[in-house]
Amino acid sequence: MTRERDKVFMELVVRKMDRSDWVGVNRMRKKMKVYLFSQLSYCDGLTVKDTVIQGRDAEPSTIEFSYEEPTSSDRRLWQKALRTLTSVNYRFQIPLGYSTRLPYDRFVWFTTVDRQRLLRVDQESMMSALYLPSASHRSTRQSALYHDTGRSDSLSCMYTQFASVQASSSGGVTIHSTLDLPVEKTVDKPRCLLDAIRCLPNQSLWQHMDLDGDGNWIIDALLGGTLAVAHDGSFKEHADMSVCSAGL
Repeated sequence: MTRERDKVFMELVVRKMDRSDWVGVNRMRKKMKVYLFSQLSYCDGLTVKDTVIQGRDAEPSTIEFSYEEPTSSDRRLWQKALRTLTSVNYRFQIPLGYSTRLPYDRFVWFTTVDRQRLLRVDQESMMSALYLPSASHRSTRQSALYHDTGRSDSLSCMYTQFASVQASSSGGVTIHSTLDLPVEKTVDKPRCLLDAIRCLPNQSLWQHMDLDGDGNWIIDALLGGTLAVAHDGSFKEHADMSVCSAGL
């Protein structure tokens, strides 16, 4: 999932639509390269993309989809599915939440907080294209027209938001909405093998384990190819009559 409150698209279809609609909707969603519910919407997590509603110009994806040729009936079902899963005006009833990871679109747009720079990044080649606001276009911050400068830029920490863009009839793109990039959670790494084992679920598995020191010598031996394992197959009657010591 790429957003808080995200869902798998076809799971929602199966839950909310008639079985007779499933095949046609599934054919159409593969044509549109949709796997997750979040792929329907702009960054605002509320509005279904115009191209998705119209059922055209599927965005290139990092997910591989089978080739499909939907029928006219499939396209009508697609419209029905979008209204069923969202609303009659194609707006989500409950907005999606924060971002949890990079989207699956091949081309991802990033912007700065002040929206003075817009960067399109190809997730496959990692090549980028820098877009800047047009100096000749009189606009507000929300409707600024951006044009490709023909230059690239590194995806540095100044780019703190994803952006959804719309193509302009006069050339260039405008920003529809933005979304803060996911914040990486910092987790303290275990300092030794023993600490790592204590973080594992089902601690009963390790209840009768005897370990010399902190256990890091086992890691060193594994990496060095010198670890030797042996057991005598004896039973520990006080632990379990049916399990040998090798299983404990």
